[in-house]
Amino acid sequence: MRQLIVIMAVVIGIGCTPGVGPLSVTSVQPLTNNCEFPEAEDLNISSIELLDVAADPKATLVATLSGGDFFTGGTAQPPVVVGGRTISPEGRDSITILRVNLRYTAKPPIPGLGASVVDTVPLTGLISSAVPTLRIAFPLFGPTARKQFKALGASNVDPPIQFTPSFEFVGVTTSGAEIRTAPVPIPTNLIKSEITCASADPRIRRFTDANAIDGCFSAGVGRRLANDRSLCCDKLDPMTQTPLVTSTPGCDTLP
Repeated sequence: MRQLIVIMAVVIGIGCTPGVGPLSVTSVQPLTNNCEFPEAEDLNISSIELLDVAADPKATLVATLSGGDFFTGGTAQPPVVVGGRTISPEGRDSITILRVNLRYTAKPPIPGLGASVVDTVPLTGLISSAVPTLRIAFPLFGPTARKQFKALGASNVDPPIQFTPSFEFVGVTTSGAEIRTAPVPIPTNLIKSEITCASADPRIRRFTDANAIDGCFSAGVGRRLANDRSLCCDKLDPMTQTPLVTSTPGCDTLP
């Protein structure tokens, strides 16, 4: 966990945009190195210092959703009107989180990731009187973003792209009202290194933990991958001299 905190900026807290709520994202944290939920008191993040997309990027974060007690409070409270629907005090709503919407901005622009692009990732989470505050894991990059990263040209001299993914959670109350949080941006400096692994096997590991079945953040989070031979696959089938499929995550397919 400490390794990841070092490469990410720290923020005291993330609030709710005026006019959006009452459900809001009040903290964002990375998963630990072994892909488990961090301790609740661990430091929050507001940005990623560096992201090298030469390795297929993955960053799984944990968001804390607060404000559920507004919907699930006791029957002594007056009715609440949400989205044109009146929630009666006798049956305060629970909230089912259905998905996270991911949007992206970039300077200079990244082809295929304009303002109209939304990556939607299904999620499952329940906010109720028993769990008024929910911690939920989600990916910061969706399939469209990862596809466009693969299409980017590689360079070790071009300046970083000022890339900002943002996320919002969408759910529905038991009375049928849609609920969403305010968008939360996570700015980052994005690069795509030109990898100098052996020409016969130019693959690079996506994750630094060779024992991980599926890492929680990729090798390019906080690390420039150019000339990092320690992450090169460089393994060939001795019979065919073609890239060898290994048990190392990321060394299974060519980029």
